Amino acid sequence: MPALVETALSDAVVGAAPSEQRRRRKLCESAWRACLYSVAAVLAIRSVEWRQLLNLWSGWPHDTPVKPEVLTLYAFYIGMYTHQLGFVAYVDTRSSDHGSILLHHCLTLVLCFAS
Repeated sequence: MPALVETALSDAVVGAAPSEQRRRRKLCESAWRACLYSVAAVLAIRSVEWRQLLNLWSGWPHDTPVKPEVLTLYAFYIGMYTHQLGFVAYVDTRSSDHGSILLHHCLTLVLCFAS
C-alpha cells in the first residue's frame, strides 16, 4: 500500500480496534484506486477529440493511425490493471467479491491486449 496515501489518510479513521484498523486500510486502498482512476480519466479525456465525435470512426480501422495519446492511455490501463491484479491477489483486504474482482481484472487485461 502506498505509504503517502496511508499517511495522508491515517487520521481519517481513529481507533485501535481491529475493525477500525480494517476500515482504515480499506479507506487507504480505496483512495489509492481513486487516484489511479482519476489519472486514467484525465488521459481518456485528453486522448479523444470531444468536439468531433462523429468523425471518431471515419476511416476506421485501416486509414486511421493510432494516436500517441491513445497508445499512452492503453499503456496506462494495462499497467494499472496489472498493478491492481497483483494488489487484489496479494495485498488487498479480502472481501466477499474477491474472486469476481480477480476475474474482472484478468478479463480487462485480455480485452486491452486483444484490442
